[in-house]
Amino acid sequence: MRMRLDCRQALSAERRLVERSLAGDNDAYRILFESSYKRVFSVVARLVDRRDDAEDLVQEAYIQAYRKLGSFQHRSSFATWVCGIAVNLVRKKAGRANREVVLPLDADIAGDEELDQGDLEDLVRSAVLELPEKQQQVVILRFYEGLSHKEIANELGCPLKTVGSRLHHAVKALREKLAGKGEE
Repeated sequence: MRMRLDCRQALSAERRLVERSLAGDNDAYRILFESSYKRVFSVVARLVDRRDDAEDLVQEAYIQAYRKLGSFQHRSSFATWVCGIAVNLVRKKAGRANREVVLPLDADIAGDEELDQGDLEDLVRSAVLELPEKQQQVVILRFYEGLSHKEIANELGCPLKTVGSRLHHAVKALREKLAGKGEE
């Protein structure tokens, strides 16, 4: 009960900061930025190979978040929303560079002993980037952020069973996508 109340209070305070930011209060946006930066950077840094790239992508994510702040609907925390923007930027960059994303997922890939680490990372990266956005989001929060299902549900503002279902379907899809890849 106490955690739920604290969460509601935090979201209420965050909502006030967003409203102040929309009214032109730069200090309010700075507070939003400072309170979420470590988390957003942590996610992006795990998705790209180079720190410089991570810093650039996070900066671009916050610029986009500032420009789109009026469309933020408070369905999740501000940090989760910015993470979503950042992951989409990583996706776009990976589509252009096709070598930047590395996700820490182990998969049962047939014949994986024939694959070197770089090939395996390429296969996993491609498979994860093909996941629907909501499944990708729970994969990142679970495997990168180490959040529990309950914490993910709180972050995304969705039922616990929905988180479990999305994660289940994401892992199943990854296994299916990767199962035959090592045989090629």
